[in-house]
Amino acid sequence: DKPESEFAYAAKTGFRVGTELVSGVAVGAALGYFLDKLFGTQPVLLITCLFFGGAAGFLNVYRFVKNESKNKE
Repeated sequence: DKPESEFAYAAKTGFRVGTELVSGVAVGAALGYFLDKLFGTQPVLLITCLFFGGAAGFLNVYRFVKNESKNKE
């Protein structure tokens, strides 16, 4: 039961934040792409869902950082 090193904590946190951002954008892009194919509105829904996916990613990162700062105290 060794305590976690600062490098390991930073690497874990950075990977989590990056994953949250990329997954939000990727899911938004995929959803927009398939909705555009379904409705025939080529770039409109892709761009809209990409924006909302990015916003969801940032919101997830904000919640994670807020929770981590609460746990540090």
